[in-house]
Amino acid sequence: MFQALRVAGYHAATGLALHAWGAEELCGHPSLLARLLDTGSEADVVARDFRHNVIVHLAKTAAAAEGGAAAAAAAERLAIAARHGPYGAPGRRVEPAPQVATMQM
Repeated sequence: MFQALRVAGYHAATGLALHAWGAEELCGHPSLLARLLDTGSEADVVARDFRHNVIVHLAKTAAAAEGGAAAAAAAERLAIAARHGPYGAPGRRVEPAPQVATMQM
């Protein structure tokens, strides 16, 4: 259930990332940008691919110098994340962090 909502959110964010004003809005929220750049934030392969798709489009818009000040400031980080793919740095798979609190026994 929640996976479908996150994928829908990433799909909407991809549409925003295609436009300069949308890239500026997405990059203007540091916590959202940090979540997008965190390779361990998604456990599902589909969600990771959609998250990476947002990053790729944001990087293209920011590199074209169309995104404004916030997008320009994040352009280098976005380009690096786009090159590293949905799983992080090449040859290093980042395991997702648990999204639920667990009891230590």
